[in-house]
Parts: sequence; structure tokens; C-alpha cells
Amino acid sequence: MGKNAKRIREKMAQEAAIVRVISYFKTPHDPAFCALLDAVVNEDK
Repeated sequence: MGKNAKRIREKMAQEAAIVRVISYFKTPHDPAFCALLDAVVNEDK
């Protein structure tokens, strides 16, 4: 039973991560947020 529980937990964690990525890409990005993100990324260079 222990092995099955672990496998199920891992599968649920994977699915949750996939859902998060999909919902992130589905959300329309705020232009101001994108500009802020660009500024942060370019700051590192």
C-alpha cells in the first residue's frame, strides 16, 4: 500500500504542476506586468 500511495501522490503533484503551467499560459498577461518583468530581466544583464 505504501508504494501505491507514493505513486498516487507523485502523479497528483505532476498533474498540479501541469495545470499551473497551463493556467499561467492561458491568463492574458498585463502589459504593465510584462514591462516590469522585462525591466527586471534586463537589469540582470
